[in-house]
Amino acid sequence: MTTPRRLAGLAVSATLGVVGLLGLQTPAQASTSLSNVYEHADWGGLAKTFYHGSDGYVCTGSVSDVDLQFSSMPSGWDNRVSSFYQFATCYAKLWELTWYQGASLGYQGTTSWVGPVMNDQTSSIQFS
Repeated sequence: MTTPRRLAGLAVSATLGVVGLLGLQTPAQASTSLSNVYEHADWGGLAKTFYHGSDGYVCTGSVSDVDLQFSSMPSGWDNRVSSFYQFATCYAKLWELTWYQGASLGYQGTTSWVGPVMNDQTSSIQFS
């Protein structure tokens, strides 16, 4: 005889199987949001979300390593960032130039304004 708990598990398994057949992503397969960057201070204006892939790897929470990096900002986001919001124990490091060159804002958590040096100056970004 199947217990209610076991039956609930079977229903979830069956649902996940159908989701997989339909090509939809289950939570384990979905990309992880690392950061939203915003065009204005205090998380205002347009936003761009950075994702980590479906391998399940997220930031380590330590700033002694680079977990993910983008050598140039996505189209439309070069020299546009004024604030950012971090997820998944990530810290962001903003760079003035592509390929992590020039002035930088050291690893930061959620930041309502990047300050006068980096405001609208970000051309590459690293996550740790």
